[in-house]
Amino acid sequence: MRSIKLPLTLLAFLIWMMPMYLLAQVNIDEQLGAEYYNRGDYEKALTYYKKLLDTKSDNPFIYERYYTSVLNVKDYKGGETDLKKIIKRRNNSDPYVLIDLGYLYQLENKEKEAKKVFESVIDKLPFDINEVEKIATAFLRKEHSDYALNTYKKAQINFKQETIFISNIADIYLQRKEYQTFVNLYVGWMDKEPQAMDLIKSGLQESMNKDEIYNQFKKEVLRRINDKPDDYYYADLMAWIFLQRKDFNGAYIQYKSIDKRLKEGGKRLVELGLIASNYGNYSAAENFLNAVVEQGKDAAYYYPAQKALLDIKYNKITKYADYTTTDIQSLIDDYSNYLKNFGFDKTESGEVILKLAEIKALYANQLQDAIQLLESSIDKMNNKSILGRLKLALGDYYLINDNIWESTLRYSQVEKMFPNEPLGHEAKYRNAKLAFYTGEFEWCKAQLTVLKGSTEELIANDALQLALLIDDYLDAADSSNTGTNNNLRLFAKADLLIFQNKFDLANKTMDSIKFFTGLNTLADDILMLKANISLKKKEYLSADSIFKQIYTDFPDGILSDDALYKSAVLNEETLKNTDKAKSLYEKIILEYKGSVFGVDAANRFRKLRGDVVY
Repeated sequence: MRSIKLPLTLLAFLIWMMPMYLLAQVNIDEQLGAEYYNRGDYEKALTYYKKLLDTKSDNPFIYERYYTSVLNVKDYKGGETDLKKIIKRRNNSDPYVLIDLGYLYQLENKEKEAKKVFESVIDKLPFDINEVEKIATAFLRKEHSDYALNTYKKAQINFKQETIFISNIADIYLQRKEYQTFVNLYVGWMDKEPQAMDLIKSGLQESMNKDEIYNQFKKEVLRRINDKPDDYYYADLMAWIFLQRKDFNGAYIQYKSIDKRLKEGGKRLVELGLIASNYGNYSAAENFLNAVVEQGKDAAYYYPAQKALLDIKYNKITKYADYTTTDIQSLIDDYSNYLKNFGFDKTESGEVILKLAEIKALYANQLQDAIQLLESSIDKMNNKSILGRLKLALGDYYLINDNIWESTLRYSQVEKMFPNEPLGHEAKYRNAKLAFYTGEFEWCKAQLTVLKGSTEELIANDALQLALLIDDYLDAADSSNTGTNNNLRLFAKADLLIFQNKFDLANKTMDSIKFFTGLNTLADDILMLKANISLKKKEYLSADSIFKQIYTDFPDGILSDDALYKSAVLNEETLKNTDKAKSLYEKIILEYKGSVFGVDAANRFRKLRGDVVY
């Protein structure tokens, strides 16, 4: 037979085309393999992924699908052969493929071979914390907790650190319900490294709801308090344990002992009082704070305790709208007496001034007195942050008093004081909102554009919502002569009237807004304003009903998660319908994963579930 001689140019062309042909073939194999894999036809998928292993075994996606297909069709022998080839190419150094191979051996009832492979992985552990955790996790995925434990214990020897990976080891025993060992590990860690107390508390947090662990751990810590009374960190941990079950009095005994021993001036007692107050246990909170006050004015936390006592009284009177004019006047007298007795030069005094102005302006119908209080306090305030907040409040009260110029002046001053800080962003947003109220929509949009990039998530979210509202209706006005732009002006006017507590006029203004078929409407926005009116008028059932209408009728609207969150807080704090509140928080967590209210909703959900949230 004669040999066929190809021209050199054609031969070169074929050689050049060969990689492209092979690449196209690989791509086709990937596509077919993925198609069969997604259908659940693992036998056909395996034929393609097996071919791909020769060129793409380093691709974790290809390898994972190959291995899953092997397990589904039970081709353990074939998988064993292929994995040995991969391991050989990688110089026996890939622990994850080795673990997969050992698992195949077990499925073939080759326990001796499996044990040899698993132990070889542990013997050759890398000196890398992340890799150790990945290897242990790989064993756990194969339900081999013993080998995972051996991995961590060998790593402790390699790193020459007895407490490294101790929380990982404890978690495995917790999953195995070996609670005594779990407790012993954490107690031992506490004995060896008391400076790791925050890590210890974090690791124990979720397990404290199990009575067996709670009681056993409490027993061990109490024993150490008795044996080592000078080691205060045991008492600190004991107080933390009591707090997990909201045993505030038990925590108080421990904190009082620490406070006396370390001469902290009431630091932990004030913190405990604030936690108890946050959970509505005002009587306990007052007892803890009064214990600090009784230490005298020289105590480091004397003034914070006094201020916290005032805030508890404020919360008791205003939080549930169950107050009289006498209650409000009593509160005004108490805050005023604080300023007379302790002056204006302390950080706590600034907070008191803000609260007193708020009570006068919003609860006692003494708006002018509130403005005068803030104006007279500004020159006495040395704390820059408090000064900025005083000016923001002053801007709000001038706006309620219909003094637009003075209001924007105060907001602008705060913008200049804090140009790239959260307080400055808040001032810019209030200035933008003021422009919205007065119908200066284009200027408002320009300010909102800057704020949409704010690091303060709530400000950025509010800016985005208002910008979208303006865009929707300005665009509609440009394309139609139906009066949509006038609708927006009426809406903005109503929003301002609500801010100024002129509710009847606000409702009349909103009722005059006309909706036009085919255009975006302000329906959900108007409902939100009406809900806010109901809240301010303390018509809580009405407000809750309107919130429900928003998140039910407009589930995809930008106000839906806002309405859900406000309804949940209303039911939790005011209506005392904790089951409904919990379900609404859960709805935010599950269905509105990008919501700015997600973190707070999760914390409140945990709190209602019974966890202690600091």
